[in-house]
Amino acid sequence: MTQSLHIANFHRVMSDKAMQSIDRVPQAQRDLSALTLTTSAAGLTKIKLRLQAFRRELIELSEAEASPDQVVQLNFHCFPLTSVELEKENS
Repeated sequence: MTQSLHIANFHRVMSDKAMQSIDRVPQAQRDLSALTLTTSAAGLTKIKLRLQAFRRELIELSEAEASPDQVVQLNFHCFPLTSVELEKENS
């Protein structure tokens, strides 16, 4: 099994756990949110860079914890809901 397949499977499992948390984890113990945005290719690049920086910031916060007492999972998903190629072909 290749590393990319392991990573893809990990993301699938964690996404499933996020879905299950809607029914299994009290709202006070979780934070599920979503945004649907419009953007350009350049804007998407900026969004992805900001997400990378934010993940690094969260790692720093976690590493600075003096007495961590729980493990939490944060998932970030960013994917197109439309296809630019299809839209251009249909116009």
